[in-house]
Amino acid sequence: MPDFKTMYTTTQEEKRRRARIERHQRTQQRAAKALGEKNQRDLQVQKVGSFIGDSFT
Repeated sequence: MPDFKTMYTTTQEEKRRRARIERHQRTQQRAAKALGEKNQRDLQVQKVGSFIGDSFT
């Protein structure tokens, strides 16, 4: 049977591992959101650019 120190260390390692995974997931979510917002802005700029270009022809 493992002693208290071993059990405590394992528990702490698990908490750190879970926290690291959660941080990574949040980072990925923020990056995906930022990319989606960038793509929306790019699309808006393309629409405005093509509209302006059409009005001068």
